[in-house]
Amino acid sequence: MLKRKSLLLNGLLLLLCPTIIWADSANEKLQQYLNGFSNIQGEFTQHVISEDGQAEHKSLTSGLFWIQKPGKFRWQYLKPFEQDIISNGKKIWVYDKDLEQVTIRKISQAIDASPLSIFVGERAIDEVFIVENNDVKDGVDWLKLTPKLESTSFEYIEVGFKRGILNNMNLYDNFGQITQLVFFNVMNDQQLSPSVFEFDPPPGIDVFEE
Repeated sequence: MLKRKSLLLNGLLLLLCPTIIWADSANEKLQQYLNGFSNIQGEFTQHVISEDGQAEHKSLTSGLFWIQKPGKFRWQYLKPFEQDIISNGKKIWVYDKDLEQVTIRKISQAIDASPLSIFVGERAIDEVFIVENNDVKDGVDWLKLTPKLESTSFEYIEVGFKRGILNNMNLYDNFGQITQLVFFNVMNDQQLSPSVFEFDPPPGIDVFEE
């Protein structure tokens, strides 16, 4: 059975601090946002806009996310099909409930060249991204992040914060598509169970390890 690739494994969340902190540069501003939390969780909707600018309504997805420093996260798609992307800081499980399969890989294989490296990686932001200020639109303060690594699957990402809270993320890939995410019910530093970031494959499913 063919593996279904993660919907957004090479481009996930950007997070924030609940209070706006002024900084001299975009890089410092983003770093101060990131320094404002040890874990974060919330809900999201996600859809894709094609190269011709048309929204692909069939691609609309929604779900939940959790992140805990260092290196732990869970990205849970609930609609239109169920899929979990889970990391305990050492390895990543991509579990597709419909296909009854799980793919396991080392965290470095999926994180080093992705936006998740900002939140769960050990490299400094300025080693991975060029960070620039974008416009403020409808109360949303936008930052643009362009990857320095050539191995990424996207050209740049835009992250929007509203009153210091994560509000939006747009991922511009190398095929001219835009993946748009809207975040809501975002909470910082809630008590999280360690089980959120672990996965025990159900009996009878196919397991692939890379």
